[in-house]
Amino acid sequence: APVQVELIPVADRHKNFATELKDRLLEEGIRAEVDNRDEKIGYRIREAQLNKIPYMLVLGDKEMESNNFQVRNRNNEQSNYSYEEFVDLVKQKINSKSNTLD
Repeated sequence: APVQVELIPVADRHKNFATELKDRLLEEGIRAEVDNRDEKIGYRIREAQLNKIPYMLVLGDKEMESNNFQVRNRNNEQSNYSYEEFVDLVKQKINSKSNTLD
């Protein structure tokens, strides 16, 4: 996938956190983008699913404080991961040359 992780900030105050997280993921070799559009969260999630983006992280206050993330895959399945666990998961999928990151 051209984009492996879509970061979706809940509000304007979460945009800087999303951008910092994107930069960290890019340093890890994971292709990530931030969806900063002024659209509703559900719309941005649905659009990422339609674009077949493997992972979506919705970033709000809880995620900023805990550095744990509710990760959605494109099949709308959700799991909780710490930053390190999530990076390890995505890197394993990339290294296994899997056709799917789900």
